[in-house]
Amino acid sequence: IIDSSFLRDGRIHIKVRASNRRFVILQGDDIGNNTWIQDGYTMANIQWLFLPTVPEAVDANTPQGSAEERLQKVVDLATALEPLVETWKKLIENGGWQQYSGQLRNCLEDIGPMPGATNCQESVDRALWVGALINPLPGLGVASEVRPSLLLQVGEGDVHQALENITTEIQRSIEYLKPNEFFHWIHYYFYKVLVHGIGSGAPPPAPSLKHVVKAMVQIILITAVVSSLIWHVMHQLSSNFLHKEL
Repeated sequence: IIDSSFLRDGRIHIKVRASNRRFVILQGDDIGNNTWIQDGYTMANIQWLFLPTVPEAVDANTPQGSAEERLQKVVDLATALEPLVETWKKLIENGGWQQYSGQLRNCLEDIGPMPGATNCQESVDRALWVGALINPLPGLGVASEVRPSLLLQVGEGDVHQALENITTEIQRSIEYLKPNEFFHWIHYYFYKVLVHGIGSGAPPPAPSLKHVVKAMVQIILITAVVSSLIWHVMHQLSSNFLHKEL
């Protein structure tokens, strides 16, 4: 329990942090209602989710080999998430993507530290943790919603697919965020250095040619749209003026 407060009607509002017990909400009735309100509380039928201890060979897409080899591949995938998470967090902080100041910090406080990756359970826990990071509440709008598919895959014991899924999604999110690196680089060298001098903190990494071209295309498209709107407004004003003169 993180916090609690009494409401006027006698109920208690409790803020909790999930620990090791996760659940999925079971499918509801025929019209899609899977939750209901009872005495002012939101109710639902749930199924507890137990993290797999061994990566099972679920289907033909699962890497074959001994249990030890499958476990090592799972641990390797989970370990590779750590540098991706660090890159993602830096892009969020430096690119101005937060909806309000301190949003990322608050999210990290809510979900706690990143789990380890020494065994199957920890690896799955890390995959779910990364899913919660890139899909925070309120959302950042920089990644596809991946939590339901992760929970489904973990519930079915498809550990390898769950880790590949979250790896793909955070990589896509990083690619989406990277164009802002170009503008961050421009901001540093053409504002901070010129105005405040060379000692304006560590310079950001130089953006790749791919992201520079992508950013330039975005600038050209935005310029074209704005110019078109200005031309349309000016043309309309000119037409109205000539109409009045006639």
